Amino acid sequence: ICPFCGCGCGLYLQVSDGDISGVSPSVVHPISRGSICVRGWHAYERSLNPVRLKKPLVRRGERLGEATWTQALEAAAARLKEVKEKHGAGALGVLGSATATNEANYALMRLARQVLGTNNIDFSDRMDSPGAYGFSAVASMEKIDDADVIFWISGDGGQDHPALTTRVIKARQRGAKLVVIGERRHRMARLAEVFIPSKSSRPAQALAAIAAGVCERAVDKLPEALKAGVTVAQMAEAAGVSADAAERAAELFVAAKAPMAIVGRRVLSGERGKAVASALARLFKMGKALGQESFAGDAGEFAGGWLVMGAKSNARGAQEMGVDPGLMTGYRSVAEARDDFEKAWGASLPAEPGLSLDQMAGKVKGLVVMGDTPLYSGTNPERAKALLEGLEVLVVIDSVKGALTEKADVVLPGAGFGEEEGSFTNMEGRVQLSLI
Repeated sequence: ICPFCGCGCGLYLQVSDGDISGVSPSVVHPISRGSICVRGWHAYERSLNPVRLKKPLVRRGERLGEATWTQALEAAAARLKEVKEKHGAGALGVLGSATATNEANYALMRLARQVLGTNNIDFSDRMDSPGAYGFSAVASMEKIDDADVIFWISGDGGQDHPALTTRVIKARQRGAKLVVIGERRHRMARLAEVFIPSKSSRPAQALAAIAAGVCERAVDKLPEALKAGVTVAQMAEAAGVSADAAERAAELFVAAKAPMAIVGRRVLSGERGKAVASALARLFKMGKALGQESFAGDAGEFAGGWLVMGAKSNARGAQEMGVDPGLMTGYRSVAEARDDFEKAWGASLPAEPGLSLDQMAGKVKGLVVMGDTPLYSGTNPERAKALLEGLEVLVVIDSVKGALTEKADVVLPGAGFGEEEGSFTNMEGRVQLSLI
């Protein structure tokens, strides 16, 4: 599986003299369909990194030096145990990876909760997922081929997710309508039937303006809970968008039989994330009331018809495996799932939800990081920097040297691209097995 974005294209590895020397796309794969983007063609270069970690490292004084696996594992265990005895299990934290396999993330989640005794487990890209806010984006890339109206909310998919963008362009060519909400007129906005310029902080308000327009056109078909108490003009003014554009987008949505939405990878980050997820869920619940085919899920918090452009190859899978301070495997809350996991594992587990990455600074003193880059990928790099500066022990599991390994007390080499079998979950929720 391609290691880059959340599309999840299928690749074949080309091997020469025992080394990965190239890739080729899978013709029968449902996502790549015989074609991959320029990044995918260069995926094999990840295995050729000149700073590949091959031996464990342990800090002795001010210097990191090579060690045996036994020495490194014992050092990591001893240092983490010291922190736990000194500060308690709540002072330990774990960061998983949006590029590691489901199996590796599950094992790390179990290490955190069962062995270290902490629910302080997170990863840098978790807040890009609707699952972080209690929603599930339920749709498939294949549905783009059947969609008659597509809402594109921020993000430049041509740059970040070429396989998905290609499908949208082909849908547009066959007659599907495209509505783009975003802060700049990128290539998708230029193809749109309706472009709604919106400040990066206000996509939820723009969606609410469209929802108000839907309500005005179909008020007799909607349940009371979905009816808007404001007009399109009022919501458009609050959002700072054109009321005429919102009206046109609402008109397209009401007339559609199979609409869907595609959400940019940073739209769900930070404070605005829950508002955007809620606005989309409400819009597609309206779609259910109107009899639209794109709706999937039940009438609760799960609403379908939309996809989120996952930043990395297994961002969705990492969260589904339980790399989340408040959720365990399968989006089950700690309170709901704890008893079942205690019985399955034969261990006592922490009862309270843990700290997120942004909450760990100043509270977590011992940290295990597996294949994550919190200084570069997180929603708040300054908080990540403060976290690292306040640590008493840092254990890093990674395949290459970097800024984080230089700060570590113990470094354990991990598997890199093309070196490990396992499964990945793409932005649709499609679980795919990567074989070597």
